[in-house]
Amino acid sequence: MSKYFLTGALVFMTIPLRASGLSTTFVDVVVESAKVGKVIKVHGPEGKGLLLKNLGDSPIRVTLTALLPAPQQIRPGAEPIPEPLWVRFDPPSILIPGHSEGEVKVSITIPALEKYHNRMFQVMVWSRGEAAHAQGVTYNAALLSNLRIHTLP
Repeated sequence: MSKYFLTGALVFMTIPLRASGLSTTFVDVVVESAKVGKVIKVHGPEGKGLLLKNLGDSPIRVTLTALLPAPQQIRPGAEPIPEPLWVRFDPPSILIPGHSEGEVKVSITIPALEKYHNRMFQVMVWSRGEAAHAQGVTYNAALLSNLRIHTLP
């Protein structure tokens, strides 16, 4: 049995692997003084939308999704956003060439209801990338960013 395991390990090690992955500075973003009932444009540290860098050689398709935070991810003073669909991504999916950067515009619309005033909502932004198939091997990369929105009284 160990002979087969060793052979399999040697075959696996001969598959060429390239450096790959995603990076972003859109990690822990806070929107202050958000008005309910209005479209809120979200900017990262560079003053742009969500910037994603493809660190690999191959193109990667990144799909964005808004998720509710797990209990251990909730920051002090924040609460999960009542509806993740309030968060929009434009485009919701983007193809980023190797060693390049792509921008996705992020916006939030919180319904104009009194109960949403003076609250701190939190949502997680899941950026999931899938690279093109290369020699029968597919690799995925993903980032999970924290977005908090503080609404006006």
